[in-house]
Amino acid sequence: MEIIGDSAFENCTSLTEIHIPSSVTEIGDEAFKGCSNLTELTFGDDSDLYSIGVSAFYDCVRLEEVTIPASVVFIRKSAFEFCTGMETLTFEEGSSHNVRALVGVSSNASVFAMARDSADIQLNIGAEVAGILD
Repeated sequence: MEIIGDSAFENCTSLTEIHIPSSVTEIGDEAFKGCSNLTELTFGDDSDLYSIGVSAFYDCVRLEEVTIPASVVFIRKSAFEFCTGMETLTFEEGSSHNVRALVGVSSNASVFAMARDSADIQLNIGAEVAGILD
């Protein structure tokens, strides 16, 4: 599997854990939107993931922490919006120089608009993100 398609698991409330295999390169728009019981999101070692789609994890209210693989270049608008349980987003070591843009957002925090109080979300980024595209 290389792509998890748009809306592939949308509103799958029975989904509690997801392990994205290393071979997946793209998570489509709204792929896991509304998976309100999702508590764990992990990625395979040496992940080839390149892009996380628009609203991919929108309204995953029980998701508390995520580590973005070093291979990710694009995190699309509202990827973690309304993830009200989100506390920590970590970019894997060596990844910050690879993240070219948080596409369609005006600031890093907009990726998770309404995810708790944005001030409470800890972003673990070792260097500057190369750009923000509206």
